[in-house]
Amino acid sequence: MTVIIERVRGYRLLERAGQDGPWAVHLARSASAGTDVLVKTLACHRVDKRALKRIVRGFAFPEPLAAHAGVIPVLEVGATGDGRPYLVTPVHEGLTLADRPGRSLPMPPAQAAGLLRAVAGALAATHAVDGVHGRVKQENVIVTGGGVALTGFAMSALMSVVELPDGTVPSVHAAPEELEGRAPEQASDVYALGSMVYELLAGRPAFPLDGPGSTARFTLGVLTESPAPLPAGVPGELADLVTKAMSKDPAARPAATDLAAFTMGAGVPGTPPP
Repeated sequence: MTVIIERVRGYRLLERAGQDGPWAVHLARSASAGTDVLVKTLACHRVDKRALKRIVRGFAFPEPLAAHAGVIPVLEVGATGDGRPYLVTPVHEGLTLADRPGRSLPMPPAQAAGLLRAVAGALAATHAVDGVHGRVKQENVIVTGGGVALTGFAMSALMSVVELPDGTVPSVHAAPEELEGRAPEQASDVYALGSMVYELLAGRPAFPLDGPGSTARFTLGVLTESPAPLPAGVPGELADLVTKAMSKDPAARPAATDLAAFTMGAGVPGTPPP
């Protein structure tokens, strides 16, 4: 087993704070500012050094997006001591949707609708500055007492310039065009959000990734099959919106602004409880 000793110039890594697929997350201290941050480093076999250098040199997180209440910005991107990509974000409070109690149980439709609108609002702000998130998933949605915030920006771009470790599986919410080898686009974010909300409502992904040979079955399902119907208790208007967001054709999906404006009916709360 290879043990990676993380070295990130300008930061002192304090403790391991989590894992998101090939990304290791550390609580760290900034040497220049003396503040605590999260440093996320990417495990990989090979790095396109020129492409990574272009990303690092050209990186600037858009100010209007950083100011959005539902966005956790990226403060910096760079290369670790051994040349692998890393990114830095502020420390955040709250649990990710992946860490919440009862993840395998269906979420009440009103709460799922509130999460749909909140994350769609962050995506709409991303798309308004010509950006693409590329990694919408439960691990990147943070629920706090003050609301919902989206993290995980820049991960997809950095993953595109490396050879990932053997056995790395795609996100369970990857859009069909991504599984066909295309770069994620704004419509891919909409698909991922629809797929994530499907999982919240059903208590399981539309196309699961588990067990031997599951990647091939998952890919075939995403590319050619329709998701199973959502539970009977999910209102038809919400189920229809999720289905449209998960259309195989990117052009048939609604815009993030449409998802952010969705209302399910009178008396439905606009934001999920903490």
